[in-house]
Amino acid sequence: MHPRLELQAFARNTGKSVDELTRLFDGGRAKLLAARQERVRPGLDDKVLCAWNGLTLSAFAQAAFVLNDRTLLDRARANAGFLLSQMKQGDRLYRVWKGGLARLNAYLEDYAFLIQGLLDLYEASGEMQWLRSAAELMKIQIELFDDPGSGLFYFTSSDHEHLLVRQKEYSDNAIPSGNS
Repeated sequence: MHPRLELQAFARNTGKSVDELTRLFDGGRAKLLAARQERVRPGLDDKVLCAWNGLTLSAFAQAAFVLNDRTLLDRARANAGFLLSQMKQGDRLYRVWKGGLARLNAYLEDYAFLIQGLLDLYEASGEMQWLRSAAELMKIQIELFDDPGSGLFYFTSSDHEHLLVRQKEYSDNAIPSGNS
C-alpha cells in the first residue's frame, strides 16, 4: 500500500486519530493478505539460462570497471564462478540450470555471451583466470559451432540432435546474435 498522504494529515482530514487509522489499516492489510493467500499462486520460472547470465556477467563487470565498485565486481566474480562450476561440465557447457542440475547442450549464444562476460570480467579485475576460461571456452566453441570458410558459427553444435537445417543467426534481435 502506498499512501498519498502522511498518516497525520489523513487523520486530520478524516477526523480520526492516528491510532484509530493505524488499527483500521492494519486490519485491512491482514484481510487483503488472507484473501491473497486463498488465490492460486502464479507459476514460477526459476531456471538459470547460461546466455542471459553471460549478459548479466558483462553488465556487472562493465559497471564495476566504470564505477570502480568492488561490490559489483564481487557480484560479477560470483556469477562467473557459478556459471563455470555449475553450467560447465568437462568440455561441455549447458544451457539450463535448475534445482542443482545443468542440462541441455548449450547453443552458440550461451558460449558467446559467457565468453564475452569472462573477457569483461578479466578487463575489470585483471585476473588471468577469467581470460584463461574465456580462451578455453572459445576453443570449444570453434570446435562445436564453426562453419569453416564462412566466417560464421552455426546456432547449434556439431553433435546436437539432428535437425532438418542447421541454422546460423545473422542478425540481432532482442539480444545480440551469437555471431555478433
